[in-house]
Amino acid sequence: MVWAVKKSGNIWRTAQSKSPPSDSCAGVRLNNAFIVIDEAQNCTYGQLKMILSRLGWHSTMVITSDPDQSDLLDGISGLAPIARKLKAVDNIGVCQLEQSDIVRRPLVAKMLNVLIRGMTFSHKKT
Repeated sequence: MVWAVKKSGNIWRTAQSKSPPSDSCAGVRLNNAFIVIDEAQNCTYGQLKMILSRLGWHSTMVITSDPDQSDLLDGISGLAPIARKLKAVDNIGVCQLEQSDIVRRPLVAKMLNVLIRGMTFSHKKT
């Protein structure tokens, strides 16, 4: 999901797109905007490159994602390679949260540990 907040005179306007922009964004620049790209783990390298290149003057872009929850086949998401490459660029920050930074319902955390990380928990009979 893409959110863009733009200032027009003294009025802030919000635009929302339910999916990442595609070919229709060719030539578009998001000037004077704060852009949030959510669920970026579901974008390919090409899609993320296209979205990043829309950043215009006096704008800020934030990309959020959970790499463990990608809906794409392994190796298709462009998030990891782009984050690795952009880490070295001045004025770009890449922040990776640790498992301890994420707050979930305990049962959900246990399920994800088993499903994603292959960890096992003791089975308690009550």
